[in-house]
Amino acid sequence: TFEVRPSVSLSIITSSNRIIGGLDNKFTITIVNDGKVPVSALDASLTVPDPLVVHGRNSWRIQYLDVGNSTTINFVIYAPDASIDSTYSGSFSINYRDDYGESHTDTFPLGLVVVGRVELVLYGKMIRPQPARNGSKVEITATLLNRGTVSAMYVNASIVPNPILRLTSESTTYIGEIEENSQSPFTLDVYVKDNVKNGTYPVVMKITYRDDQYVDHVFNSTFYLTVVAVKTKHTASQETAVFSILPSEQVFMLVTIVVVSAAILILYRRHLSRQERSMQPGEAQR
Repeated sequence: TFEVRPSVSLSIITSSNRIIGGLDNKFTITIVNDGKVPVSALDASLTVPDPLVVHGRNSWRIQYLDVGNSTTINFVIYAPDASIDSTYSGSFSINYRDDYGESHTDTFPLGLVVVGRVELVLYGKMIRPQPARNGSKVEITATLLNRGTVSAMYVNASIVPNPILRLTSESTTYIGEIEENSQSPFTLDVYVKDNVKNGTYPVVMKITYRDDQYVDHVFNSTFYLTVVAVKTKHTASQETAVFSILPSEQVFMLVTIVVVSAAILILYRRHLSRQERSMQPGEAQR
């Protein structure tokens, strides 16, 4: 007679095949029992080539894994900056017994790619003027520094729409590429709306870029703008509006000139009127 036994099978799932050079990378390997038989006494071991380094242990023991169940192994792996853009082959091996007491060994290849990183830092943030008047133009300046190991591509900076601000085409700027260990200063312009009241308001700047793996990233930075509201007097006379924004000395001078001019005009008209009356008798005799 022949005994037909259910199949025995294990598989693994890795968190990623990319690790970032110059950093400690958290890495997970999940062991899945996708066979038809429970397994036990699992001895798992990880092998990686130089210059990759696994921190801590590189072997693990799992007592039992039932059909359809899984278990996850967590570890930290490091790759130096010099290994960026390199590919390495490692392996993950599992020795175990099935429910019938037979021993098995499964070895899974691990392909690891070391990639660089973009680390953009925004510093030197400044708002001018500070405080600002309602209705006025405001300049926001800052500098982006790439502290990473690869270039940041398609870098763009913009002001997020805000109820107190009027945005223009100058409220966004395309910076382009920022190479590693390089910086790029920039300026954005906005206008404070006329109806803004006194207060301090948050202004959010959005930075977007793409890394060397063609992955898009975005982060925000918040500024704080203080607004001093200035009321504008509206009258029917344009002259009154002009006077309201002039210094008191200039207003007094203008009023004096107007009064003196009016007095001279009145005296001149009286003089003309007297001359006309004195000439009328002579004309009658002719």
